[in-house]
Amino acid sequence: MKKSALKLISLLKSKFLLILFISLGFIALSNLVQAQVINDPYCISEFSTFSDKVTEMTVDWDNNLIYFTGKNILGKLYKVDMDGNSVLLSSNFASSAAAGLLHNYISTDIVYYNDSIFSNSEGSLIMVDLSPSVSSSNPHVFTGDIGAEAGMAVVGDKIYTTDGKGTANAIYEYDIASNTSSVVVSGLPSDTLRHGLEYCEATGKLYIAISPLGIYEVDIAGGTYTLVTDPLPSESRSNFAIDPTGTYAFVHNGATVHRYNLSTGAGEVFASSLLATNYCDLKFGPSSNDPTKYSLYIGGNDRIYEATGFVPATSADTPTLIATQPVICPLGLQSTTISISEDDNLNGASAWYLYAGNCDGTLLASNTTGVFTVTPSSTTTYYVRGEGECNVSPGECGSITIIYGDIQPPITSLTHISCHGESDGAIEIFASGGTSPYKYSIDGGENFYDENIFTDLQAGEYNVVVKESNGCTNIDTIELTDPDPLDLSYTLTDVSCNNGNDGSIEITASGGVGEGYEYSIDGGGSWSRSNYFEDLTAGTYSLVVRDYVYDYTVIGGKRTSATTCETDPVEAIIIEPTAITFSITQTEVSCNGGNDGSITFSANGGEGGNGSGTYQYSVDGGSNWQDSEEFTGLTAGDYPTAVRDKESASCVVDGETVTITQPTAITFTTSQTNINCNGGSEGEIIVNASGGEGGAGSASYDYSADGGDNWQTSNTFSNLIAGDYDIVVRDQEQTVCQTNIKTVTITEPTVLSFTVDQQNISCNGNNDGQIIVNASGGVGGNGSATYDYSIDGGINWQADDTFNNLLAGTYNVRIRDKVNTDCSSEISTITITQADPLTFTTTQTDVGCNGGSDGIITV
Repeated sequence: MKKSALKLISLLKSKFLLILFISLGFIALSNLVQAQVINDPYCISEFSTFSDKVTEMTVDWDNNLIYFTGKNILGKLYKVDMDGNSVLLSSNFASSAAAGLLHNYISTDIVYYNDSIFSNSEGSLIMVDLSPSVSSSNPHVFTGDIGAEAGMAVVGDKIYTTDGKGTANAIYEYDIASNTSSVVVSGLPSDTLRHGLEYCEATGKLYIAISPLGIYEVDIAGGTYTLVTDPLPSESRSNFAIDPTGTYAFVHNGATVHRYNLSTGAGEVFASSLLATNYCDLKFGPSSNDPTKYSLYIGGNDRIYEATGFVPATSADTPTLIATQPVICPLGLQSTTISISEDDNLNGASAWYLYAGNCDGTLLASNTTGVFTVTPSSTTTYYVRGEGECNVSPGECGSITIIYGDIQPPITSLTHISCHGESDGAIEIFASGGTSPYKYSIDGGENFYDENIFTDLQAGEYNVVVKESNGCTNIDTIELTDPDPLDLSYTLTDVSCNNGNDGSIEITASGGVGEGYEYSIDGGGSWSRSNYFEDLTAGTYSLVVRDYVYDYTVIGGKRTSATTCETDPVEAIIIEPTAITFSITQTEVSCNGGNDGSITFSANGGEGGNGSGTYQYSVDGGSNWQDSEEFTGLTAGDYPTAVRDKESASCVVDGETVTITQPTAITFTTSQTNINCNGGSEGEIIVNASGGEGGAGSASYDYSADGGDNWQTSNTFSNLIAGDYDIVVRDQEQTVCQTNIKTVTITEPTVLSFTVDQQNISCNGNNDGQIIVNASGGVGGNGSATYDYSIDGGINWQADDTFNNLLAGTYNVRIRDKVNTDCSSEISTITITQADPLTFTTTQTDVGCNGGSDGIITV
């Protein structure tokens, strides 16, 4: 099986290829990133499959052949051509080597030289002669510690090989012509797996891979080596390849291949998810589809992968596009075929790609023929270019614009025939979509016009067509109708009241165009869309109906009333009743605020028309009505009178406003004299009354101080004690007309009272006694709440409340109002006391001698 796709390699629009590697089981390395995306134009596919593992590889560039060894302890050797066909050449080519080749199938490298395959098998140089038949020999045995993990490279007529892994640390040079070998580099670093050797002819450099240390550049002449890359993956067995330009080294690590820049040393994931182990090898060789280019062949468990795209290919031509139908119309075919010209070639590209929007826009399709069928829904520019192979820059786009004449079905505004048999119909056509300017037809497209309004048309069916500038058309069928003859009937309502305006006429129309009618009750002098006429007075009316239609006498049209197609006038008469008249009499209110006023009506008229000749009456301007003509219990005020027909309640006759009068309100004020001393009876109230004039009032008064129980004609009440007095005034003649009670309070001062603080005599016979009087009361009435003070019962008075320098004795304390001095308190007797006098006796002893000091006095 040949070249089945391993993974999708997407072509980047920036003319690079994107390789996406997915390796779920990959073990992260210190200097590499798992599943790293490399924006280099590579494609990977399965080149060849078989039932063996690809362990070591070499390439015959001249004959486009690949050789590899399989998993066999004595050495299986295969040959693969550029079509991916494999041939087993030998099952035991290493049998000529020394015994004990336990690691041959996984470690012994091979190289191609002059129709022969060379391999180093633990120190034994094996040569497999490929022509004329396959045979093997052991032309040379290396000296020294040659191990099982040796690498090999051909440089001219010499083969370079290593002495294996572990403690072995030398590079040997084998001269094919002289069949001799020698150590050219020694002291290599110790490794954990094996060595690999590769030579780049373009740069003339030999490289050795020592896993996991890195890749070294070898100076054969100087016998030295220099590390040029980052460390290799920890699982690598040093199988690697140098690209023919000498730019990169590619290291096999089983499921992944890593790429190292030989200038910077940086490594990155090149490919992943391979079906391979780290025992597999990889080599560059001629590309399978173009031997002038080269590819990287990667060994796997049962296959060889080919990575292409290392050498640029030629872009496709810029195509010239042709369309079978460059304009698409709504009523025609909705698809067209776009194709390249017969001179356009793909060159290195794999297919033609069709885009919309722009050259890097929306991908619609791809094929190798360059023929595409499209169905645009609007005017669209399509782009075609060649692309699709690895390392092929997309070609330049050819473009073609398919015009979509998206002319929409016409929209029409119709003016139907105004009157039966006339020719005043009109059609206004509106076009949209496609490309303006538009043309218009009403005969199915036989004749087109620039103007979109057609007038003076008869009733009938018209095929309306619109055409846009690209020639696309769309059609609609309309019909202008011929109306039936007009007719009318009516109902009317007579006027309810004389000189009223609540008559009405309702006209019912039929026939015409059916869009609506206009109505007139003045013989066509004025018109209304409404068929109902109200607020009419009595009189004769001339009824006419006409159609309400479009009048296109002005281009563009305006909805107006038609001037023809109307009925003959029909006479209708509205009548009214006779006028209602009335008179009134009134009775005034007796007392201010009273309700014994009255109004009495006397009405007639209101007959004929809708009049009933019966009445209702109102004294509040028509807000409330009653059947009785007499209104009683009225208070003073203005009463707007009205009478209406009892059956036609809207028939109201307003009368005069009747004013019911009343006496003015009796009011009064009072003045009073309050009590001077608590308990006095000199209080007085004087009442000053006014009002009670007009109406039935006499303007003379009676007075009461007990709320109306007792009355007097005098307005003065004297000799009053303190208390509340309910003052009322009434009309002397209309005694029921009295004022509200006004309570007048005669006040008196509160009782004078006091307390005494006293200081008794400190020593018998002293005069330091003191009395302090604390007075209260005398508040209210005519009291001043200020005081005079006396301690001799009122004989003498002082303004100070403190009496000092008093001798022991009895004092009659009293206070009085400082202003109303007749108002004094009761006497309170206060006694200032003193202690009894001090008394004593003495005994004495005189001095015994003159001048002595022994005298004694005892108290």
